Amino acid sequence: MLRPRSITGHLRLYALALTFPILLASSFIGWAYLRQEGQRINSLAERQAQTVALQIDNRLAAFQATLNVLSASPTLLEGDMDDFRSRLEQTGHPSDVWFTVRDENGQQLLNTSTPRGSRLPAFLGRGDPVIFTEGRSYTSDLIWAPVTNQWAVTLSVPVRVPAVTGKVRFALTTGVPAAYFRKLLEDVPQGWIAAINDREGRILARSKAHDQSVGKPMARSGWEITKDVPPGQGGLWQDVYTLEGTKVVGAYHRMASTGWLIGVSALPEVYEAPRRNIIAIGLTLLSMALLLALALASLMGQRITRAINVLQVKAAAMRDMKVIDVPSTSLDEVNTVAQIMRNTAQILRKR
Repeated sequence: MLRPRSITGHLRLYALALTFPILLASSFIGWAYLRQEGQRINSLAERQAQTVALQIDNRLAAFQATLNVLSASPTLLEGDMDDFRSRLEQTGHPSDVWFTVRDENGQQLLNTSTPRGSRLPAFLGRGDPVIFTEGRSYTSDLIWAPVTNQWAVTLSVPVRVPAVTGKVRFALTTGVPAAYFRKLLEDVPQGWIAAINDREGRILARSKAHDQSVGKPMARSGWEITKDVPPGQGGLWQDVYTLEGTKVVGAYHRMASTGWLIGVSALPEVYEAPRRNIIAIGLTLLSMALLLALALASLMGQRITRAINVLQVKAAAMRDMKVIDVPSTSLDEVNTVAQIMRNTAQILRKR
């Protein structure tokens, strides 16, 4: 047997039932909004990664063009390092960038970061087979430059004697500190982290905590996703953690020119903000809808209850065959029944 409820109770249940479709519609709208925001964040991350890669390519291309011009300098081809250094010092290159010239044994013959006449070290490797054997230019991964005592990358071009057709005699190199590339990440929006990683997955530059991060391996979860990505390709990553242990979402792109990996990620304050906003708005609207529906149900229940109380008075008068007048209610149906009961009471008295 069903438990009897008051009219107000039934109206409240009816009000709750009416809010259920509102809840479903709000949930669907919220889901669509979160999906759209997720796509917007992913798209922004991809654009940021490609923008950083394009800026790096432009800067490296400018250095490459300078090296190509300098490699044909007559003083360099003649091996006159003093005159060539004087020419280098007259070029308008950034003050934190330096130039070196070394032979195929790795012995430096010139280094603009040291005083004239200083004893210069020898460094084997760093792309020497590519430069001296294959005769191609080479861009290094992140290295520690002991002369300048900082992290840097190097761009090297072969110097042929005679020019163009001769044997590769020297490697002309420009050293670019890692901090130089950090400046390219200054336009990353608030709440985002951008990083440049070399081919071995070491951090070359980072928009957050650069000095503490440079030279360290990139986050393990990011490396596992990107280590086999071919140059010129990229993608999205989810459930990736930063060096600080913060979960991020974003995009990555491996540069076709250098093989370096660009990663741009949104911090929780960015990608969780839409979820927090839609939950707050949804709970506010749902609470307002419930309160309004329950308030209206209570108000209407009271009006119906007062009208029924009038019928009770009429019913008692009809039982005693009394004819009484009571104020009309706000419900036409109740007023009609009350009038019928009054007429019935008059008929019963006459009988």
